[in-house]
Amino acid sequence: MFLENPVNYEDNILNRIKIYEEYSLMSDVDRKFLNGVIREAKPKKVLEIGVFAGMSSAIILNAIKDFKDSFLYSVDYNTLLFNDKTKKSGFILEKKEYSNLLDRHKLYTGGVTAKFIEEIGGDIDLCFIDTAHINPGEFMDILMVLPYLKKNAVVIIHDVSSHTFSYQNNKLICTCGVLFSALKGRKIIPNDGIFNTIGNIGAVILDDDILDRVYDYFHLLTLPWEYLPTDEDIDITKNIFLKYYDKKYVDMFVNIYSYHKKEITAMNDNIKNETVIKDKSDLEERVNTLESRLLIMEKYVNRRFDKIINKVAWFIPFRGMRDNFRNDLIE
Repeated sequence: MFLENPVNYEDNILNRIKIYEEYSLMSDVDRKFLNGVIREAKPKKVLEIGVFAGMSSAIILNAIKDFKDSFLYSVDYNTLLFNDKTKKSGFILEKKEYSNLLDRHKLYTGGVTAKFIEEIGGDIDLCFIDTAHINPGEFMDILMVLPYLKKNAVVIIHDVSSHTFSYQNNKLICTCGVLFSALKGRKIIPNDGIFNTIGNIGAVILDDDILDRVYDYFHLLTLPWEYLPTDEDIDITKNIFLKYYDKKYVDMFVNIYSYHKKEITAMNDNIKNETVIKDKSDLEERVNTLESRLLIMEKYVNRRFDKIINKVAWFIPFRGMRDNFRNDLIE
């Protein structure tokens, strides 16, 4: 029976490696859970989607170190860190502390998982997903790998509760939680204090008939998209789908993509137009404000000038001469 709560399972194994907190996007509970599930599942073939600095890769490699013939394949869309272009994705694995782990690892960067999945191949025992957290990110990730997973494979998803951390942005970061809820299978999640019972990482032991329910996962793609994959990424993904899914699902995918592309393009055009109009309005407002200020200054100067003329005119003894003096200066 698979562990109900793997957080403390063989966590002494996790203590074998140095954890660089500054490069880890996982909590202590997250790391222990990932380690515990892998130690219990004893996977031969592991796929990691989403690498960042490589701390989770190090945890996985450390956990499989003493499993005969176990191997980790890692994929990251970015070649460089999204928040630091001076560092390569997975760069932390170059540290000497991890040199004894790298003979069981291969890293792919610079594309969606579908670009590399054929080379990686099938019979994947465990898949760890930690990528975009916004639609269509993980929804596309799971569809790319489902045909390559073993029966009853384990899928671990990070940030399944991240939408609770920043409530005002919950529409942006709910993808992992939605996917975790949608996947059919036995679910395990640690207690990390969220809602008093729910953690931010979860594992699903997939049901036998998971591939018979793929409509559910294609349908997730109908939810609003926060970004558009490139045409190249869509073509690569489509070609993989054509190999393993019924054509009706591939057509569904293409139609959903076309819809979102049209909607997002139109929205971006509207934003651009609104920005131009706003910039124009701001300029007109500034011009109008400047003109108003100039008129006020002009009236002020005129009043001051009139007072000066009147004061000087009082020294002229004859009224006619005073009036002529005022008229000549005003003109």
